[in-house]
Amino acid sequence: TILNYEHYLISYLLSSLLNMKNIKIYSPQDVNLITNSIAFNISDIDSSNIAQILNSSFDIAVRPGFHCAPLAHKTLGTESQGAIRVSVSYFNKLSEIKTFTDAIYKISNGNI
Repeated sequence: TILNYEHYLISYLLSSLLNMKNIKIYSPQDVNLITNSIAFNISDIDSSNIAQILNSSFDIAVRPGFHCAPLAHKTLGTESQGAIRVSVSYFNKLSEIKTFTDAIYKISNGNI
């Protein structure tokens, strides 16, 4: 089903991010509680800077910033850097998720 496939992709993405150093995940870690996006940061790097690197170096679009929820970011302690939000849908392929996680791995390890 559509939901099962999306959960499969989200599970892969979430487990990949959880296994990387310098990644802070703000979304639930239970795939059944995640809709279709994961919010995270890399260390204390501004989320807009990460989004720009993803766009210019990897041709990947994410949504950085405060997502119309400044009080949520105050609660999370991300009021100065925002967060990166990546969304997954039924139309994504596992290869695209792997491309994304490879890019995040490179950025988080200072390889770009």
